[in-house]
Amino acid sequence: MWTRFVCRLASVVLVAALGAVPARAELIVNGGFELPVVPPGTEFVTLSGGDIPGWTISAGTVDVYRDTWPAFQGHQSLDLSGSPGPPGTAIFQSFATVPGESYLLSFRYANNTGVSFATGRVEILGMGGNDLINDLLTHAGSTPADMNYLLYSQTFTANSATTTLRFTHLGSSVPDFGGLALDDVRAASTGVVPEPSSLTLASLGTLGLIGYARRRRRKMA
Repeated sequence: MWTRFVCRLASVVLVAALGAVPARAELIVNGGFELPVVPPGTEFVTLSGGDIPGWTISAGTVDVYRDTWPAFQGHQSLDLSGSPGPPGTAIFQSFATVPGESYLLSFRYANNTGVSFATGRVEILGMGGNDLINDLLTHAGSTPADMNYLLYSQTFTANSATTTLRFTHLGSSVPDFGGLALDDVRAASTGVVPEPSSLTLASLGTLGLIGYARRRRRKMA
C-alpha cells in the first residue's frame, strides 16, 4: 500500500513538472488591427508605411475599416487593398522563432463588401526569404450583414531565428478597389516542451521515491 501511495505521489510530481512551463505567448503584434484606433462613425482610414503598429506596409496603401462591416473580433479589420489599391500592395511583420520548432499560423479572411470577390497571397518567409508557406487566398460574396469569414490555419517549421509573415493584394472584381478583409491574425508554437532542468529534477525525484518505497518494502518483509 505504501509503495502504491509513493508511486502515485511520484506521478503527481512528474505531471506538475511537465506542466510547469507555460505555453508560448502570441507572436503576432496587433493581429486584430485594433491600432491605430479608427474613430467611431468613420468608415475607414487609409494607411501606409509604418502607420499600423507591428506591421510594415510596402508598395502601396491599405485601409483599416470600422463601421462598414463587422470585424471578426474587436472593432476593426484590414482591407488589403487601400485607396487606391493596385495589385502588389503588401503588409508584413517579422517575429522571433526557434529553428526546428513547429508553429501554427491562423487568421480570418473575407472580401471587401464593395467587390464581388478578392484575391491575395499569404506567405511565411524563413531563412534567405525562402517560402515556408505560400498560399493563394480567394473570397467571394461578403455582405455587410454576413461577411462569412473563413478560417485559414496552417503549420510550418521555422528554419531561422526570425520569420516573416506577408500578405499581398492580387486583385478583385473592381480594378484598383477593394481586397481581402483580414482579421484575428495569430502565430504560436504548436506545443509545450518542458524545460530540461525541470524534467530532469522530476525524473530524479520520481526514481528516488520509487527506490525508497522498494527498500522500505524489503525491510518490512
